[in-house]
Amino acid sequence: MAQTPQVSILTPCRNAADTLPATAAGVQAQTLTDWEWLCVDDGSTDETRSLLDRLAAADSRVRVHSAHARGAAAARNAARRQARGHYILFLDADDTMRSDALNVLVRAASLAGPRTLVAAGYEFLDRDARPLNWYHFPSVPDFTLDVLLRGNRIPMMTLIPSDGLAPQPLDEDQQACIDWDLWCRLAHEGFRCVTVPRVLFGCRLRRDSLSHRTEILFAAGRRMCAKWLPHAGRPDELDDVPYRWACACGALALASGDPHAIVRYVEGLAPPEQTDGFVHALAAALHHAFRFVHGTVRQTWSSHAEAWRPQIESWLRSGPLARFAGPTLACLDAICPDPARRFEAVREFLRGQPAVKSILVYGLGTNGLTLLEQLRSDPTLRHFVLFVADDRAGPLTFETLGLPRSDPRHWERWPEQTVTVVTPNRCDEMKACLDRAGGRENNDYMVLARAAVAVEAGT
Repeated sequence: MAQTPQVSILTPCRNAADTLPATAAGVQAQTLTDWEWLCVDDGSTDETRSLLDRLAAADSRVRVHSAHARGAAAARNAARRQARGHYILFLDADDTMRSDALNVLVRAASLAGPRTLVAAGYEFLDRDARPLNWYHFPSVPDFTLDVLLRGNRIPMMTLIPSDGLAPQPLDEDQQACIDWDLWCRLAHEGFRCVTVPRVLFGCRLRRDSLSHRTEILFAAGRRMCAKWLPHAGRPDELDDVPYRWACACGALALASGDPHAIVRYVEGLAPPEQTDGFVHALAAALHHAFRFVHGTVRQTWSSHAEAWRPQIESWLRSGPLARFAGPTLACLDAICPDPARRFEAVREFLRGQPAVKSILVYGLGTNGLTLLEQLRSDPTLRHFVLFVADDRAGPLTFETLGLPRSDPRHWERWPEQTVTVVTPNRCDEMKACLDRAGGRENNDYMVLARAAVAVEAGT
């Protein structure tokens, strides 16, 4: 192994014997082989240490260290002090990696330039590591404190240049929000962040994870706000951040069975104005909380929304958030598309096109990227050639997707044996472009949002 590997993967391990084998399989399957994996046993009382020792004995790139149950931040810091790689990647002992993850991340980092973090998409898994068909694609329009303080947009499994991390980069007094605190510090120091529009990791949902211990999470977030808000560029525009955080933690508490926590969390905080931004944030927090908490046992929004919505409505109308109830419920209904139903609409469209050989996914926002993951992972659709198009995406997006690019704006005629799926909800310009090329809606192309509505209505 080279003295300076490309990537140092840092993993804190505490009683992780049941999940570590899947994590190890992902690390050892990487197509980029120039890595080291530093695993810190943080006071485990199960078989974690013996499992780590066997991994290290079989692969010299795996190095094992011991801690004394001081917590994940201290364990990661201990691993950082031993790391030699050009890049650092934090990976929890219950996360998984796709085989090309390091290769794609390092390639993106080389294109993005120095002092740049690279974040990628990930999928949520249930407690048994089975995919939930729920994907998250980080979005960072500006990597600044002002943006980050409105919510943690970056996952822990993000590639970081090693020169951006001091020997002790993580706040060991922070019991939660450790990654959020790190991103705020790096943004404050002038680092950039780019995102890869690919799912490269799996994030396992577990009921015993810290994210479900909302009292600790709430306290850590309040500490974060007090620490970083004074350094924001426009602190006057972030007055609602503590209240937003209280609502996010209250939503998690509600989904976990404690509807009264919100009263404690918002106590002493002035309610913000009823802006579209705040209402959308509250609705998104509720949507995420129920999916996150109940996804461990494979309960989904589509299968359990009828049971969850009365709880949410009662919580909103009977507590301190009553003034926001109506708009939030309306927003919640609008932001809860079912990816499975949308995908079924695409499959139905394709069944009516037996001569088609190529599919163009037009629009690479969350809807388009989710569709690409579904198309790529469905073995019955692998005979189709996939193309991608987006009127605003930059070169990094197309480079890291690894799919041929097309541009319907330059089509003089409709390409043979090709159908197009238009994915953004607002797509009038894109639709007009396809019409000019001779396309016919619901024959040569479909608009995903409209098709999903039709499936919902049973038409």
